[in-house]
Amino acid sequence: MVNAGSVGMPYARRPGAYWVLIGPDVELRRTTNDFRAAAESVRRTQYPEREDFAKHLVRPLVPEEAIPTFERMAGRD
Repeated sequence: MVNAGSVGMPYARRPGAYWVLIGPDVELRRTTNDFRAAAESVRRTQYPEREDFAKHLVRPLVPEEAIPTFERMAGRD
């Protein structure tokens, strides 16, 4: 099993689009992009939670911030 990460919301210390290249081997990759431009693109959509999504594109949560949220969602307070 390979978790490629997240292009849109990586819960990581280094911002970027996290993805995987699968060939004869598995290579985890990270690509930088213009997060502010991406956030502005999201804000122009009709996505219901676009402002929160855009905010986290510019300043992604680090694992210590994201983990408690997911634990609560899983019912493990």
